[in-house]
Amino acid sequence: MRIESCDNAAQSNLASSENLSKSLIDELLIAMGSNDNAAYYLPLAQAKLEQLGSIVLTDALVNPDFTATAQHPKPDYTNQCVYLKLQKPLDLAALIQQFRQIENDCDRARSLDATTNSLSHVVSRRDKQQCASDAQISEKIKKVSVDIDILALKVVGEPSWQISKRRLPFKTHEVIGLTQLLREQAVDFTALIPYLRANHIYS
Repeated sequence: MRIESCDNAAQSNLASSENLSKSLIDELLIAMGSNDNAAYYLPLAQAKLEQLGSIVLTDALVNPDFTATAQHPKPDYTNQCVYLKLQKPLDLAALIQQFRQIENDCDRARSLDATTNSLSHVVSRRDKQQCASDAQISEKIKKVSVDIDILALKVVGEPSWQISKRRLPFKTHEVIGLTQLLREQAVDFTALIPYLRANHIYS
């Protein structure tokens, strides 16, 4: 959950973490996914997002995990896009902290922690009780209860959306979800149209 800086300053609609560090954000477009009991965890995450403001959800789509291989299979993901209008504007660091807390509240297991080199250090207490070994914990981390990523955001007082460079090109399910929001909602997502057209889905 990070907004990376732009390599090309001309791409002014691509969000830069440095430029956003002191800005207050009041609207977001989010990608949310789960490959572990999605029917339970996605509604739980949605309810927690609603505590931050009003949300609009797209249809849920089931997709293969693009990182899976024949040697390392992974469960399919259920994905949704979310438009979030915050009750109270927050800066980027506070938003990321809020989203990470929602993931943790949904029993998100984390990957290997570089500082401790320990798998068991970064999974939830419940998972540690259920997993007898690091091998089992590693298997658990293949399953993601909830993953929340920022696709685009809007700074208070600015007319245009800023898009997260690290999310480009948008994945097919993200394009479908963003296109649904663009076509069905009164919110102006004009800045996203070039990126949706690049995927040959929006016209």
